[in-house]
Amino acid sequence: CSTRCCLKVIKNFKNINWEDNCYLLSKKKFRENANIINIFTEKKGKVNGIIYGGTSRKIRNYLQISNKLFAAYSSKNENRLGYFKTELIS
Repeated sequence: CSTRCCLKVIKNFKNINWEDNCYLLSKKKFRENANIINIFTEKKGKVNGIIYGGTSRKIRNYLQISNKLFAAYSSKNENRLGYFKTELIS
């Protein structure tokens, strides 16, 4: 579609990506093998997002409340829930 309204929507479309150290505040099971987590970062403050594979043995072990993590966040839009990839910081 080449109308003005479609071009305006495509122009405003931004990918949001950032990385930061954080603390895990809460987690909730989401579908079969994912979790919705709530973290607190130094730069962004309190952020919610989905972590796929969060119920696997490898990731489940370090997704404990108050653990310090390194999080990489990606989202297609500011208004949508984004996705996390996390690693434990010792």
